[in-house]
Amino acid sequence: MLLKLLSFLPLLGLCLANPVQFDLAPNAKCGLPVVRPDTTSNIIGGKDAIPYSWPWQAVLCVKGPGGRCNLRCGGTLISNQWIMTAGHCFAPTDQPGQFSFKLGVFNQQTDGENGELIVDITEFHIHPQFNQDDVPVYDISLAKLKTPVQFTDHISPVCLPKLNENLPNPGTPIFLTGWGRTINSNQAPVAPTLKQVSVPMVSKQNCQNFLFGQDYSTVIFCVGFPQGGKSACNGDSGGPAVYQDATNNNQWTQIGITSFGLGSREKPCSGVYSAYSRVSTYIEFIQQYVKDL
Repeated sequence: MLLKLLSFLPLLGLCLANPVQFDLAPNAKCGLPVVRPDTTSNIIGGKDAIPYSWPWQAVLCVKGPGGRCNLRCGGTLISNQWIMTAGHCFAPTDQPGQFSFKLGVFNQQTDGENGELIVDITEFHIHPQFNQDDVPVYDISLAKLKTPVQFTDHISPVCLPKLNENLPNPGTPIFLTGWGRTINSNQAPVAPTLKQVSVPMVSKQNCQNFLFGQDYSTVIFCVGFPQGGKSACNGDSGGPAVYQDATNNNQWTQIGITSFGLGSREKPCSGVYSAYSRVSTYIEFIQQYVKDL
């Protein structure tokens, strides 16, 4: 078994909604999408998201010929000018000019969706303690958009937890979203349309067992099922793990960043659980750069 850095989720099924009227919403609050996401029980593996129901979801694009967006990772809008993603989504030798973020889209492979924005980045910051040893830790980075974005029905930020805030209880439904592979094979393409899946929070002890008996609970948590079947996969790295906070007006709060799982070279997403960077640990790092949370 090999540790594999991830990028997202085996999903099946379909749950589409009619496109919404595109209206400006400059005073949009974090974690309150205009288009409500589908939170009903998922069939095995997951399903298409309702278009624009996760309005903080972003595509990290490597710029291709003619400005084409080639998906590298997911990301999350946390303010009008900053996106949070995984540390391993950027290499130390990468330059900001190689990248842009696509926002407000359901199908990441098409151009010109109603409300779509493609914005260059001017800088990115990988956590200084990030490493890719046997268990990647401090797997977080921040990217600054060249220009601030206006919040709309299709684009708005997620809420973040407080510094060192407790995680939801084991068994709490955690929602994962992304455009990664939907078949557990390195030969499978990434998904064109945004997928979602609901998986339970895993206990600290079970997560520790999953991570070879090591306790990384201050920086990592796990989600998933003992029998597997629902998880993130390659293409979803950097995307969000969110839950609906009943104690805070049912706002959606991002508690994790898609980081890694266990798999083989041929089947990268075959582990029973997957691991996520614990966002509450990194609030001070985020606040170094993001002044308008």
